[in-house]
Amino acid sequence: MFADNKKVLSKLLMLLLISEVFSINVAFGDEPENDTSYASDAQDFTINISASSGSWFGLGGYTISDPSILGNLNSQDSDHIFVRGGDNALWEKTNGNWILRGGYIASNPVPAYDYSGRRHVFVRGNDGRVWDNVDGEWKYLGGSVRSDISVVRDPVDPVNVFNLFVCGSDNSLWMRTVNVNDMSGSWQNLGGIIISNPIAMVDSNKKKTINILVRGSDNRLWLRSLSRSDGSGFWKSLGGVIASNPCVYQESDWSTASGGSEPSGFRMLFITAQGSDNSLWLRILDTRDMSGYWQSLGGLITSNPDAGRTQSAKHIVNTYNQYGVLIGTRTTTTETMSLMVRGIDNHLWRKDISTTRIYDSATGQKSWAIDINSAWRGLGGVITSSPKVAKSGYVSPFRAVVKGGDGSVWMYK
Repeated sequence: MFADNKKVLSKLLMLLLISEVFSINVAFGDEPENDTSYASDAQDFTINISASSGSWFGLGGYTISDPSILGNLNSQDSDHIFVRGGDNALWEKTNGNWILRGGYIASNPVPAYDYSGRRHVFVRGNDGRVWDNVDGEWKYLGGSVRSDISVVRDPVDPVNVFNLFVCGSDNSLWMRTVNVNDMSGSWQNLGGIIISNPIAMVDSNKKKTINILVRGSDNRLWLRSLSRSDGSGFWKSLGGVIASNPCVYQESDWSTASGGSEPSGFRMLFITAQGSDNSLWLRILDTRDMSGYWQSLGGLITSNPDAGRTQSAKHIVNTYNQYGVLIGTRTTTTETMSLMVRGIDNHLWRKDISTTRIYDSATGQKSWAIDINSAWRGLGGVITSSPKVAKSGYVSPFRAVVKGGDGSVWMYK
């Protein structure tokens, strides 16, 4: 019994891509008691990656960009922090030291791990072209761009291919495929007229589709859907009036976790941006039919938002008849997304959003609910950049990096 439960927990951890957590609490209820009606047992899985309170840590250096972070891949490694230095070169902070990676860059660095664990850092060079620093070695990818780069692993070939998205010099959206083995690939114009950095994410509801979110020339939020199976896609206006780059967060996929049933059969997409009123706004989107709505989250912000998961939990109750035969499973999953922004006071601020899903296999009941009523939490500091949350590698503890008022890099965790 306990061996099976350990396999269950292991699958859950692999699914959520979290290799180290603050606490993992697994509690099993009593064994079913047979009576004339029914009995039940319960299993709880909770993953917390956010401490109840955090602290500031100075990382030194000097940056003229928003810092970015890659979490460490193993216990012998450390976080990898990347910045554009005062000399316009790429710098990396790891294992306590700043390392010059060279180049002459003109954008915020965007790092990513490939399938084999190599570190890629994508930048716009001073020549307006896209460059990739692969474990310290520069690779030329071409193009003519005016934005930061957004990168996702290709949903058709995630082992070998990255998909890069940029705002081109013609203000349209462009994609560059990159085979990580030899850097081969090609550019494709996806159209549109955009005035922000694109933000891309693979669609969990449509496994081989990428959704790219941008701010259009009309200051509306727009989505470009792209099937990597056949190249088809479309533009969709999501409305709103936004004044920042969008931030995209997608709910976790519990469909195979813990051997349980899929609670509701879909994943919601949460898109946040600074509104024209300088508050934070949320666009909830069901990508199956592109339905959804806008919701104000309040606050007064002066940066692009960023988000990461800070808690996931799953509660399973199995129900048996008087003969000990399983007649149904009720699965409840909860998840908390934490948004990080720079406030009008130049402090770091956090806003949590939670969702709850319920699925009862005996009755077929499915429900989904969202809670946006948590209070804003001031985290202090004096920051002059948009915060960046660790989302790759070890994401525990929940942490963000920023440029401080002194021009150096600071981490809150």
